[in-house]
Amino acid sequence: MRRIKVFGPIMLVVLGMTAFLGVTSASADRFVTDKYPATVEGFNTKSYYFTFGAKEVICNSFEIGTAELGTPMEAVTPQLGTSTTCFPSGSLKANGCKLTFHPGSGGNGTVEIGPAGCGPMVYYEGGCEKKIGPQSFAATYSNIGAGSTASVAVDVETFGGTYTNVNCGAGTFKSMNFHAGWSFKAKNEAGVQQALQVHDNELYMDPAQPRFAAGWYPAAVSGSLNSGTSDSFKFANFRNVQCTGTQYSGELSGTASELSLSATYSGCISSGGLPAEISMNSCRYVVNVLKVGSPYAGSVDVACSKEGDGIEGKVYASKANQEAGKTLCVYKVGPQTGLTGTTLETQGSVFERSVGASLSLTGMSSSTVSGAVLTCGKTPSTSSYTAGVTLSAL
Repeated sequence: MRRIKVFGPIMLVVLGMTAFLGVTSASADRFVTDKYPATVEGFNTKSYYFTFGAKEVICNSFEIGTAELGTPMEAVTPQLGTSTTCFPSGSLKANGCKLTFHPGSGGNGTVEIGPAGCGPMVYYEGGCEKKIGPQSFAATYSNIGAGSTASVAVDVETFGGTYTNVNCGAGTFKSMNFHAGWSFKAKNEAGVQQALQVHDNELYMDPAQPRFAAGWYPAAVSGSLNSGTSDSFKFANFRNVQCTGTQYSGELSGTASELSLSATYSGCISSGGLPAEISMNSCRYVVNVLKVGSPYAGSVDVACSKEGDGIEGKVYASKANQEAGKTLCVYKVGPQTGLTGTTLETQGSVFERSVGASLSLTGMSSSTVSGAVLTCGKTPSTSSYTAGVTLSAL
């Protein structure tokens, strides 16, 4: 379809336009800044370009008000001007509807006309009305620049929107195209510009206290082994089990000096290339932050919710024996506390931080549950666990 070059936006002066930001799910990107509270200021970067079937219309953009950002938030819903002019003729009225800017995830978000039951917005030309009710348009969100001048750009190029004709070929149609653009900046309480971005959550070490912190809460925490590495259990008789697909998960409800992590192990092999498995059963790792530093020092507890449970390591003589459930050696690491040898460090820049955890746990109390002594070692014994992990917040 032929595109019309849009004119620069003509602003309407609308006083007292301040709205607040709303919050929905915990996993979506949010508007974030480096110091709260802040005021988000909107600017039109393109006029509104509509097509209603074969009819093309350009309207001057509604003025956008400000929004108060007290914490990282998911949506900006500023008020709009009540009316604006269009080309080649006619006018566009908001009729109480607003635009909600929702970043979504990974830069793929929406701009929504709402709330439900508002207006609708109406394009008037002569006796003809084209009503544009509450609906959602796909939008692209981009972080522009860096430092204190960083801002957010939003662009909509949507096809197949819904409108209703009144007094000019009545009916409801899904052939409306809508193109528009905006930018958003942040200012502090003194009116000085500061960085505004859209990002998912981040995890970092509190710079002042020995504890984990996130951009917002609750924060789902995920962890994976550093690229190209494996973790390693060293059981009795030097029986080593290495895994390449280990994943960790947990949750923070607020800043905390400990983080409880479950673990799922995959891609495990033992000494000599023998197939192996590591099962957490009802157990978790509890990572404790002991002191502030660079890196921070930590310890690890093994905590199990079921009595008599433990982390279980199984080694098999062959793949066929693994499939048949016939073990060569079985090891168990039971509940225990205060395993030292952990360091924690914040990685990355503000808005994109993660925590690097280096685990080198030695002297873990363990036992050989089954297997020949010459092959699997005596019980009781001590084991060790090493891993390089990156922890991120979602």
